[in-house]
Amino acid sequence: MTAYNDGSTSTIGAAYELSQKHRILILDGGFSFSICPNITVRHIYRRRNKIERLFFKLSEHISAIDENIWYGDWRDRIGEYDTVIIYDGIRSPSLIKYIRRRNQRARIIIYYYNTFTDKDRNAPHRYRDLGVELYTFDSVAAQKYNMNFKPYFYEHEQEATIALNKHLPIEYDALFFGSDKGRLGKVLELKKMLNTVGLTTKISVYANKRKHYSDQEKQFLVKGWADYSAIAEATSRSRAIIDIVAKGQAGLTLRPMEALFMRKKLITDNTAIVNYDLYAKDNVFILGQDDPGRLKSFVTSPYIPVREAILNNYRQETWLEGFFR
Repeated sequence: MTAYNDGSTSTIGAAYELSQKHRILILDGGFSFSICPNITVRHIYRRRNKIERLFFKLSEHISAIDENIWYGDWRDRIGEYDTVIIYDGIRSPSLIKYIRRRNQRARIIIYYYNTFTDKDRNAPHRYRDLGVELYTFDSVAAQKYNMNFKPYFYEHEQEATIALNKHLPIEYDALFFGSDKGRLGKVLELKKMLNTVGLTTKISVYANKRKHYSDQEKQFLVKGWADYSAIAEATSRSRAIIDIVAKGQAGLTLRPMEALFMRKKLITDNTAIVNYDLYAKDNVFILGQDDPGRLKSFVTSPYIPVREAILNNYRQETWLEGFFR
């Protein structure tokens, strides 16, 4: 059990208990589970030098080259696990086939916590006939592709709590901190709307590699990935978090959970958020549905605390335990 100074308590007790009953391997995600006994967390692929990276790309297009030479040290103990959870960084069915050859009894789960298309290497249809279980964070994708729906969890509760405990002064009304992913235009439109009603904003966007940005857009771009503790501190200085999702997405991004755990208002264009238990009209403003005339009063009014039971639904132990119910 890990206790935090604000009086709240986040437990990984269920994960500990679960790890006593199972040997679990998690690949390419969930690194916070590494503190649990009998849970091994690794990257799918080992570190590669510059020359090896070239050969790695080549091996993906030449079937004669065995992909497993690039796997991490987890492959040496793959026979020990009864459950393998693979995040959506998976690039080839060869990984599933490799695990199956060396461990026929293992339950294999692929969890998608990002959006995907049918053309992507991790597209579910490429793995469906390999005896795996497919889960997604997005309810629309779950229905469309016949997958299991399972919301993701908030990975950064500890950093968020540390930032909140510093009691940093509020400096701006609304914050967006994230990758562009085609969202910058919408974010800047919202910024203009917020500024028009007298609200201040802080916009920090990671650029898309191959996208050309105007001089106006460049002023909102940041270089290099910030440590999450810095993001948490920036968020603690804001009254609200801006959440803009990909077209057609219904799953929760990091930001709604960030708003939940950091007790911040949320401004989002995800209309499906009303279907989640974290939704509360006093805390969540839905763009395109809620009255723009009340945007300023929404942001400046006090945050309404939610029940601890709702927070628990977005903690890592609940997410992991759900696979075994």
